[in-house]
Amino acid sequence: MDQLLTEGVLQRYTDEAIAKTINLPAGSTADDVKAAYLAGYQADLSGITVYVDGSRTTQPKKLR
Repeated sequence: MDQLLTEGVLQRYTDEAIAKTINLPAGSTADDVKAAYLAGYQADLSGITVYVDGSRTTQPKKLR
């Protein structure tokens, strides 16, 4: 949440859009996704993307 707030403050001082991707763990609920979007909105970000791990049939592999 702190990162969203920081980016929201920076958004006020730039003409460019700042977007944030939030990666949620597998098993996250619809309420978790909703909370992530609301947090981005409340932080005044221009855009937000929420990704839930395992929500796609194929996805990038994690680096170790």
